[in-house]
Amino acid sequence: MLFSGSVIFKISHLNAMILSSKILFYLGVFLFYFDIALRKRLTFYQNFGLSKTVLILISFLLDTLITVLFIKFIRLF
Repeated sequence: MLFSGSVIFKISHLNAMILSSKILFYLGVFLFYFDIALRKRLTFYQNFGLSKTVLILISFLLDTLITVLFIKFIRLF
């Protein structure tokens, strides 16, 4: 019984590590977005009236949803 508890702790710790690394990655992308040359090249999202913050937030939420579904799928096996 002690072993199963440690496995659950390791899985939950892994989930927190994955999600925190994604947060750090998206924070890095957000900070990298301040580059003027990159902003000039990425004008497609501006045609739809999306700000840079909303675009990164939407991609983070979709990526988090996919990650959570993937983790739950792995736990089935």
